[in-house]
Amino acid sequence: MFKILLLVYMTLYVKAPSYVSGLLRAKPAGRYSLGSDSPDLLAVPRTMFKTLDDRAFAKAGPSLWNELPVDTRRAASVETFKSHLKTLLFRKAFGSLRF
Repeated sequence: MFKILLLVYMTLYVKAPSYVSGLLRAKPAGRYSLGSDSPDLLAVPRTMFKTLDDRAFAKAGPSLWNELPVDTRRAASVETFKSHLKTLLFRKAFGSLRF
């Protein structure tokens, strides 16, 4: 999870090859949005096979990214993002936080 989310962050905010950045798309604004949509959410593609396709970066990356808190997604630097992400993952692993 850490490596997938770090790759998504690097793709969105730093720089990534076109073959990786082509797998991520911004979530389109909803027609009946109530203002709760965050502008940095990603579109999660539909898949045909749950066991194999859901583990692909094109699906797993946006799914995990959209579950992160807004302050983590909008971290100012790579080091800040890593720090926030490690804290979240440790809390999730030891049961004090769910996301």
